Parts: sequence; structure tokens; C-alpha cells
Amino acid sequence: MKNEKPPSGMPGGGFLFASGRSPDAERDLAQAESPVQTPMMDAELKRASFWIAAFAGIVSVASILFDAVRPIVFPVTILAGGTAVLLFVRMLFSRTYRQGVYAVNREAQGNDPWPGRARKFRDPEWGLFGSRAGSPALLWLRAVFILGPLPIGLLQNWLDPEVLWLWIAGAFVAMELSVMHAALSKPR
Repeated sequence: MKNEKPPSGMPGGGFLFASGRSPDAERDLAQAESPVQTPMMDAELKRASFWIAAFAGIVSVASILFDAVRPIVFPVTILAGGTAVLLFVRMLFSRTYRQGVYAVNREAQGNDPWPGRARKFRDPEWGLFGSRAGSPALLWLRAVFILGPLPIGLLQNWLDPEVLWLWIAGAFVAMELSVMHAALSKPR
């Protein structure tokens, strides 16, 4: 008598589908079997974020060369920083992105005896120009932002600190776009 399930619709009993699963289990199974879907707004958000990061890089380089560009460095830094925060919050509160990041983490580590070890820049899948890290345009933008701190660091004594902060904000946007792309991409 203890192992019997109460009939459906009775107190303590739950509605079961013909498969014998609860509605929550059916929903979770459907989400696991269906391809990853994100709202159309995400495509527009990612596209706008890409152009904001590209604009941040252009403004930071132009401010080094032209004094007339320096007044817009701070507002563009605020825009790029706000975009970075928005993308982070979007990934943080989206179940799809969180699950994708966990899956990418497991897949990237594989059966590495030292999990957490950094991948090489030349790795064909996870490296600087890896197939899982974004579109070709995003890969080039990310590469420029990764390699850019070297010349900016050398010119630091002659530059305003806002230029460096703008570069860092643009780099964060590019990195978050790569993480979002990897989280939504399927293994190839």
C-alpha cells in the first residue's frame, strides 16, 4: 500500500502524461531534445554589441592619432562598459546560456588530466581563431582586442587612461560575444 501512487487528480497525486512523466519532466525533456533557441532579440543584441565593440576599438585608436576624438572617449567607454554589463547579465539570467556555458566547459576540458589548463592560441577548435569561438569577423575583432594591450601598454605614458579603459571595455564585449557564440554552438 505504501508504494502505490495516488490516482491522478487526487490530493498528493500529480497529473501524468501517457508516457508516465510529469509535465515538468516532459518540458525538461522537450528542451533537452530541441535545438537551442534564443529569442530574435538576442541576434539583434549580439549584432549591436559587435558594432559597439568595433566602434570602441576604432575610437580608442583614433584618439591616439587625433586630438579631436578625445572628447568622445569617455562616453564611448560608458557605452561599451554598459554593453558588457548587459551581455553579462543576459548570460547570467538565461538558462540557455548557462547550460551552454556548462556544456562548453565540460567539452573543452574533455578528459584532460589537468582540468582548467589553458588552451593554446593555435588550437583549431578553442584557440584564438578556433571554430567554436565565433564568426570570422568576431574572431578578428577578438584577436585585435587581445593583442592590442601590448602597443597600448607601451604607449601608456603618452595616452590618457580613458583610452586603456575603452580598449578593455571593448575587449570584454568581444569576449562575451565569443562566450555566447560558443554556448549556443553545437559541437562540430
